[in-house]
Amino acid sequence: MFAMDTGIFSKFMLAIGAIDQPVAWLNSSEHIWLKMWGWSTWKGLGWGAIMYLAAIAGIDQELYEAAQVDGAGRWAKIRYITLPGLLPTFFVLLMLSISNILNNGMDQYLAFQNPMNKNTIEVLDLYVYNITIASRRHHPVFLRHRHRHSENLCVRHASVRCQLCIQEAPGRVHHVRRWER
Repeated sequence: MFAMDTGIFSKFMLAIGAIDQPVAWLNSSEHIWLKMWGWSTWKGLGWGAIMYLAAIAGIDQELYEAAQVDGAGRWAKIRYITLPGLLPTFFVLLMLSISNILNNGMDQYLAFQNPMNKNTIEVLDLYVYNITIASRRHHPVFLRHRHRHSENLCVRHASVRCQLCIQEAPGRVHHVRRWER
């Protein structure tokens, strides 16, 4: 798909005139964060689509029928029935995204890491992996130092995630209590 000469993406970009020559998309370190964001978004589109389709399927059909009787058109049904019906799903997915902000999909970065982009693609989780598991040095002194360093990074990473969840929780409790009145 991303091959330099035969890939669909390169052929498409050449056809629309966005690039003049084929590009080695996976080997170059240029705009690596933009590429990772694009691939992560593409990877998550299917799951999001399933969630929103399930939410739309859960909206009561009698609401659409009543709107039809009242003379509502397609756009009015979308504005006054479908969009308000999707709001709970939207806010759940938003809260999941906020709580998952520090999780950067290390598996994706590990899969796309190569010697040509190793200096620019490394994120915290991948750095911890590289200094502990992928390290070629097996001398006990090096391993002891590297494991202490990686444990320290993991504890700090977990504490920041816990702090984000704790800061997010009071807003949710207050929001629920306000609607119960």
